[in-house]
Amino acid sequence: MLKKVIFILVLISFSSFAMSAIDVQQADKKILGCIKGVGEKRLNNILIYRKEHKIIELSDLLNISGIGQVILKNIKQDIKKKACLVNKQKALPKQSKPRISKKSIGAL
Repeated sequence: MLKKVIFILVLISFSSFAMSAIDVQQADKKILGCIKGVGEKRLNNILIYRKEHKIIELSDLLNISGIGQVILKNIKQDIKKKACLVNKQKALPKQSKPRISKKSIGAL
């Protein structure tokens, strides 16, 4: 019984990080473009496909030209491109270093 509970918890934790068909159907161009292996051509193919078809399951993406099992796996696992991860880090506010002046040193 305990093994079943642990197994279910593990599955739930993995699924919370995965991208779903609804996410792909509703995601904007910027988010889809950050997925590893999805360049401009594949991105445009996804956008065109979305206009003509509703994505019910992620496997529906295999009907899109240029998307195979590897890209589908990246989408499922929401694997980001390195460039997107770097840009995300750049977007974070930098912590300022404390300024030490001669007056503050003299006050110690």
